[in-house]
Amino acid sequence: MASLVLAAATGVAGGIIRDLLLDAVGLGVFAIARCNKALDHGLDAPGAVLLGMMTAIGGGVLRDIMAAEVPRVLKEEVYALAALAGASAYAIALRSGTPENVAATGAVILAIAIRLASVRFGWTLPRARGS
Repeated sequence: MASLVLAAATGVAGGIIRDLLLDAVGLGVFAIARCNKALDHGLDAPGAVLLGMMTAIGGGVLRDIMAAEVPRVLKEEVYALAALAGASAYAIALRSGTPENVAATGAVILAIAIRLASVRFGWTLPRARGS
């Protein structure tokens, strides 16, 4: 019986950690990849950053809706902020002359770190009164 409890606890905790890590990596990679694509097609930096953020959180929204859950971006404000920070860092780094691969790697790591830290430390953003 004890081994079943231990196996179940390990499976659930391992799955939660894996899902969170994959979610954070996907968020960071999509934000930077789509920001890069927008910049390549001539969109200005602010537009590319917003497009990168929106496409990154869009995949998560679709996933949550298909799973019949409230989208994370509607309940975990730092979710979108992590994508915005990563895409912004990427655009700024490129503009300052940083090589593309270095800018992309650093920006993805930043987005992942913000997302994981927000979950670990329970970070939230201010809410409007009554919400």
